[in-house]
Amino acid sequence: MSEPSTSTPQTGVNPPTQDYSRGESPDRSLLSAVTTLSDLRALLPILNSDRAVFAAAGVIAHAACSGQFDNEELTVVVTDLCADLLHLADALGIDHAELAADSQAYYLDELGR
Repeated sequence: MSEPSTSTPQTGVNPPTQDYSRGESPDRSLLSAVTTLSDLRALLPILNSDRAVFAAAGVIAHAACSGQFDNEELTVVVTDLCADLLHLADALGIDHAELAADSQAYYLDELGR
């Protein structure tokens, strides 16, 4: 039986040397290099202590379900997910303005503002 690979997938993101699984916040500059789903997948283990990991997992799952590819621009994938969430809000009878206001309030609260 062969040993599991510890190599990092080839992406535009260089993995950090710190272990963020202990609750430290990741360097936000890592996120600035993320432009594709492959890049985002490579960062998931790094982001595991950050709320962004929940959203990243959702983006990846949505992309898989909708047939988007790893080389798809991340802004396109995230925008498509947001649009589909608005379709879901319509189906559930949730007001878009209220959803946006509540989301912004949650976000600011999580930042401690």
